[in-house]
Amino acid sequence: MIKRIGILLILAVAFLAPASVLAQDDPEATEAAQVEETAPQYNFSQMNTYELFWPLVAGKVPGDRFYKFKAWRDQLMGKLIFSSFKKAEYFKLQANKRLIEAEKLLEIDRQSFLPTTVDQSAALLEQGAALAFAGEASDQKLWLQEEFAKDIRKHQVILERMKEKISEAPKEAVEKALQKINELIERYQLDLARFN
Repeated sequence: MIKRIGILLILAVAFLAPASVLAQDDPEATEAAQVEETAPQYNFSQMNTYELFWPLVAGKVPGDRFYKFKAWRDQLMGKLIFSSFKKAEYFKLQANKRLIEAEKLLEIDRQSFLPTTVDQSAALLEQGAALAFAGEASDQKLWLQEEFAKDIRKHQVILERMKEKISEAPKEAVEKALQKINELIERYQLDLARFN
């Protein structure tokens, strides 16, 4: 009986012990792996909108029956947020939603609503970035600034794709939104090299 318990205990320790305790790591390989973890690379230009903004989807878009209620609700929610950090996050989320809606408008051929939607997206991203990059730097702020840098690059990628697909009339709005995105990149001196 004691032998069985001893054998079970040894087997349990052997199988449940963390591998890092039992294995010898190469210090150079460990350091290289840590560097790779701290500087992630993204290939946004190869991703579709669903992959870029998951789990967001367009839902109701301008021209749909209840879109005005959705827009009203979004405005009300924005007014009920008082923390500048949370408001910046909310503006970023809304900017992403408007951009996804703009792309859906392009897909369903409702280009008359496209200029307003793209303009709203760029304006919301600009408002959120102003809040995210203002004030004292903290771990939370640095995280939010990194998230804004990613989303600014995502907007740039999507707007470039849209510019190639749309007719002349709404193309000006997309170019204007792209100009706002580029101004944000310059204003906040964002290094977007790792966000292809």
